[in-house]
Amino acid sequence: MTLGLTVDAALALLLVVTIAYCAAVHRRLGAIRAAQADMRALADRLAAAGAQAEAGLGQLRVVAAEAADGLGPRIKTARRLAGDLDMLCHRADKLAERLDRTQAPSRARAAGLAAQHAARRSRSEHALIEALKAKP
Repeated sequence: MTLGLTVDAALALLLVVTIAYCAAVHRRLGAIRAAQADMRALADRLAAAGAQAEAGLGQLRVVAAEAADGLGPRIKTARRLAGDLDMLCHRADKLAERLDRTQAPSRARAAGLAAQHAARRSRSEHALIEALKAKP
């Protein structure tokens, strides 16, 4: 009889442990179900945000196409004008170099004459020039 009672006690103990384990599993499953509802709500919000983003991208594409249509001719004109301006600047540089070469002797001569004239000035002329320079 004691063997039967021991086996019954062991089975009762195992049943208590199984019941406790089942209660813990039930609690965890409840938490998973609650989290599943939250996950569905999050997935719905994510889908709505994706749809909104897709609609925004469509509108952005339309606006970008309109801007490209409106700016395309202006960009072409600006590129053409930039090329013309580049060519004019290049020609102006060449002309400036040529003028510089032809005017350099004249400038040197004018500077020499100015230096001679400055040397011939009297003290009163120097004082007058200094006074005029100092006057605001």
